Amino acid sequence: MSEQKTPTDIYEERKRDFTAYLTGDLQTNALDFAEYLLNSGADNYKGVQICWTFIPWNDGLCIFFNGMEKFICDNAYINFPIDESMKEFAWANANVCGKCNTENGCGRGGDRYIFGKKFDDLCYIALSINNPDADTFEKTKKFIDACKICIDTTNNENTRFAIEDAFEKNLSGDRLKNAQKLFAFLKTNDVVPETIDNDCWNYKGNGLFVIHAYGDDDNNWFMYGNLETWEKYPITDGMKEFIWASIRVCTGQCGCPNWPRGGNRMVFGKEFKSVCSSVFFFQNPEGETLENIKKLVLLAKKNIDNL
Repeated sequence: MSEQKTPTDIYEERKRDFTAYLTGDLQTNALDFAEYLLNSGADNYKGVQICWTFIPWNDGLCIFFNGMEKFICDNAYINFPIDESMKEFAWANANVCGKCNTENGCGRGGDRYIFGKKFDDLCYIALSINNPDADTFEKTKKFIDACKICIDTTNNENTRFAIEDAFEKNLSGDRLKNAQKLFAFLKTNDVVPETIDNDCWNYKGNGLFVIHAYGDDDNNWFMYGNLETWEKYPITDGMKEFIWASIRVCTGQCGCPNWPRGGNRMVFGKEFKSVCSSVFFFQNPEGETLENIKKLVLLAKKNIDNL
C-alpha cells in the first residue's frame, strides 16, 4: 500500500503544478489558494476532502467540490450554514453534464437539486469552478469555510435526519424507542446517512448499514449490513457468529423486482446457500441484537480509523 500523502505533500504538489502550468493572475491567485487550503485543513477536514484541484484542466485549473455532495445536494442543505449569496455562488457553478468528452457520457449524472434548486442532467460531481478570477477565489474560500462549519455541526447527536421523521410516522412503542436509541448511538459515533434524507448510514465514506421503516403504519423496521465493507477488515469470532446467525436466505417473498437474486456465497469463510442480496439482516432488532449491532459499529470504526 502506498504511503498516504500529508497535507504538506499535497500543498507542495499544488505549488509545483500551479507554477508549471499557470501564468499571470491565475497563477498568483492559485498559489494563494493552495496556501489557504493547507492552512484551513480542507484536504482532510475531519475525514472529508472538501474539494479537489485538477490541473491542467482545459488549459487551466478546475476546483471540484465532490467531497461535499452529501451536504449540498438534494435535501441535505437543511443543516448547511449558507446565505443567499453562497446559494447563488453554488448555482452559478453547478456542473451540468458535459458528456466527459465522450459520445454518451459516463452515465453517472442525473436530475438533482443543489440547495433546493433543480438542475437537469447534473454531473455526479455537482459543483465545479473553472479558472476562477480573484473574486471567485475569495468566494470559494468563503464557501469552504461554510463547508467546515457544516461538517462541524452535522455529525453530532443533535442533528436530525429525515429518516427519523419517517420512523416517528411509521413506528410506535418499544420498536420506535429501540430505533431512536440506535440513531442516537450512531450519530454520537459519527455514523450518519450519506445525505439528510438517505437510509444508507456510513462512517468516513464507508457504508455500514441500510436502515429503513416499511411504511404504511405497520410498525416494522429493518436494517442490513453492507458486507463489502465488513469483509475489508478484521473481525472477531464472536461477531462472525453474530453475522452468520443473521444471514438472510432468499425466499422470493419480498417482492424484489429482480428476483431471484439469491446465490451461494462465502461469508467470513463459511458458505451459505441462496443468500439474499441484503446478506445479513435484522428486523425490529432489540435487546442483545441491538447491543451486538453497536459492537459491530465500534469494531468497524476502529478498523477504519486504523487504516
